[in-house]
Amino acid sequence: MHRKVLRRKRAARSKSKKVPWYRRERSTLLKLLFWLAVLSGLLALSWWWGQTARSRQLASQSPLRPQPSSLPAVLPMPPMPPAASPRQIPLPAVAQTAEKLRRDLHAALAAWAGVTFPEETPPPEEQHPGRQELIRVYADFPSRAWIKGLRRRLQKETPDVRLRIQHAPRALEVTSSQAGMSFLVFFLPPASPFGKNLAGKPLAAVIMDDMGHSREVAQTVMELPLPVTLAIIPDEEHAEWTARLARQRGREILVHVPMQPLGKANPGARALRTDISDQENLARLRWHLQRVPGAVGVNNHMGSRFTADGRRMALVLAELRRHGLFFVDSRTSGSSVGYRTARNLGVASTGRDVFLDNERQVGKILGQIDALLAKAGKQGSAVAICHPYPETLAALRQAAPRFRARGVELVPVRLLLDK
Repeated sequence: MHRKVLRRKRAARSKSKKVPWYRRERSTLLKLLFWLAVLSGLLALSWWWGQTARSRQLASQSPLRPQPSSLPAVLPMPPMPPAASPRQIPLPAVAQTAEKLRRDLHAALAAWAGVTFPEETPPPEEQHPGRQELIRVYADFPSRAWIKGLRRRLQKETPDVRLRIQHAPRALEVTSSQAGMSFLVFFLPPASPFGKNLAGKPLAAVIMDDMGHSREVAQTVMELPLPVTLAIIPDEEHAEWTARLARQRGREILVHVPMQPLGKANPGARALRTDISDQENLARLRWHLQRVPGAVGVNNHMGSRFTADGRRMALVLAELRRHGLFFVDSRTSGSSVGYRTARNLGVASTGRDVFLDNERQVGKILGQIDALLAKAGKQGSAVAICHPYPETLAALRQAAPRFRARGVELVPVRLLLDK
């Protein structure tokens, strides 16, 4: 009896004893976390099961899924049709839309600028979705009213055409998802940047090679009192930046394409070479052209071996003609056939007459500038090539009075081309 009383008293005390608050809160929190974890697991399992079921459904509907067929496992090979010429091969729908858009755009630009464009279809390796084609037009930038009219004209045949104005450099971008490509139209000054009457005057052009390696050098060249043409090496770190700066300052731009030289000099990893395939050379050339936006022509960097190869130069010059670019033969060797091949192919071109800085002394460079002025006076025009050496820049700063004294006008090289 006594033990029963003690047990009842002990049970009553334990019931009346309060559980600390932190124990109660911890217990509730653990239970909540447990049930949240269970619920999350169930939701994840449900999502996975739904995705698996959807994948099975799509796979069953896919046209790539092999279907049972009564055909034999091996079908007899039909006779091969006769090979068709490239003009007989029908282009896919996207390529046909791109070609139609290209012709409409060319027609509108021709009416605006009074120029004609070559009726050439890009090769099959370039007809891929997402590519961009560069177009250069020697005319002032059109008004917004003309651009709106162009949009309406293009949208009649290609409804999803979009036009956008770029400001640095100033260009018009035409895009279409139906055509699978875009066009970037650069409007370049049609005449002398000074708006002067050049009739009857001796003309000269100075090309500054090897640009693109330094922003500081590019800024220094922009500050020269003479409007030199910039030839930018596409491989250089600041090539695109230098091209944009030159376009903003109204300077003419060339792509300084690396080509294989004689000897052991290294022209760069993407140089055009005589020991690689034509397809690889074309792929490298197109890469170079894309790297220098707003360029109007090309000249060779090194290239004494490559420019002596007539067949490969014809391949390169045909590609430049398709892009609407001219060629300046740097004439790094007497065996170069670049200028002669360009003339034979109808590519606008010219050649270098004077190297200004083979000897890096200010006095010698000024002497070569005098030789340039003498040739311009005798021939009517002359082209010089130089490099952004400190001595060359110093000589060009001193040369402006010499041009004025001789009556020679320094102009963009595109005004000196043999058409």
